[in-house]
Amino acid sequence: MFYAYYKNKKYELANYIPTDYKIRNGIVAFRNLNGGVSVFYDEKVEIVSNLTNAEFEVNGNTVKVKVNRGNYIFFKNGETYRF
Repeated sequence: MFYAYYKNKKYELANYIPTDYKIRNGIVAFRNLNGGVSVFYDEKVEIVSNLTNAEFEVNGNTVKVKVNRGNYIFFKNGETYRF
């Protein structure tokens, strides 16, 4: 099981232990079962990308997923942006 504590509450993020995860500024980004990237933000888990084994990082309060050379998906403040 994969849990996070946020605002004195315990949240189950996944029913498995992710192979990769990154934590910063109250954001938890982790590898989901499909090999994509999910994020825990504002008391809920959201899928950022289902692209298998894409590189990802958390900078400040933004999750950045590399789609391919020069193309990225960003998750910030509950919104997903594709560039």
